Amino acid sequence: MTATGFAGRARLASGSAPTSSVMPYRVTVAAGSLRLGPAATAGVVLDVPLSRVRARPLGRAGSVVVDVDESPLLLNFSEHRAPADGAGATAKARRVVDAARGRRRRDRFLRALARGRP
Repeated sequence: MTATGFAGRARLASGSAPTSSVMPYRVTVAAGSLRLGPAATAGVVLDVPLSRVRARPLGRAGSVVVDVDESPLLLNFSEHRAPADGAGATAKARRVVDAARGRRRRDRFLRALARGRP
């Protein structure tokens, strides 16, 4: 999060249903626009004014549905890790911690969207 917006990473999918996408994207809210680009490159695949963007949280973890001109994108701000060996208490605790971090990132993203609208 920056003083005037948001800068972070999320997994991206088109539509509003959960997927197993593992490609991280840079997500930036600044200067009145939302920008998305693959984290591994300097390119931008989406750059739209915030007046064309609506967002709503989805689920209890870090997912948010972002509607750009009524076309949904699903952003997941939760950490993506390879499945842990076994299904014990450590793996469950890691999932809970990752979900909580994702919720905090999602909330900062939503606040930046609300502050950046004209």
